[in-house]
Amino acid sequence: MKKSSLTSLVAGVAAAGAALFFSKEENREKTKKAMDTTSKKVKTATKKAVKVAKKETKVAKKSLKKTASKTKTAKKKAAKKTKSVAK
Repeated sequence: MKKSSLTSLVAGVAAAGAALFFSKEENREKTKKAMDTTSKKVKTATKKAVKVAKKETKVAKKSLKKTASKTKTAKKKAAKKTKSVAK
């Protein structure tokens, strides 16, 4: 048996099982509730991920500014030392 025919067979069995499962009203309702709950969880997780990403970006920018400021200060100090040594 080829892989494609085996895959088709498995897909057919799965579709038949799903059709049988969803033929009952209570199963459709349970599935709808589960899908709604899952959808809400995904939306919440997405919002949290966006918040975390924004926060991390903000922290990184702040750190970069701080490092740039320290580098600038260090350059100024080095320039002053060079001038005082040169005198």
